[in-house]
Amino acid sequence: MDRLEDVLRAGESSDDLVLLLRGGEDTSAKLLRQAALFEARYTYGGHGARGMSLFAASSAVDELAVLESKLRPYPKYRRVPGAAVAEIAVLLPTFQAPHGTVLF
Repeated sequence: MDRLEDVLRAGESSDDLVLLLRGGEDTSAKLLRQAALFEARYTYGGHGARGMSLFAASSAVDELAVLESKLRPYPKYRRVPGAAVAEIAVLLPTFQAPHGTVLF
């Protein structure tokens, strides 16, 4: 298993996120399946990292850049305020920006 700590971006905080983006249709079954697959591959703090990937933006300009570069193929996407997610989950800046991970 890979450690999620090894792919954290230093100097970034989830507190700065204005919104989080995911492309395509999401169902409970799809999200649970993705979280289980993520947990099978990564650990965080020595435990399975049950979570999923997302794209994050910290401004309206960043949102447009993510939509253009990462979510162009999707006819629909989801916008969720970062603060709302941070109340119920852990948000981490992972891999290369604008990628992030939400842990449940």
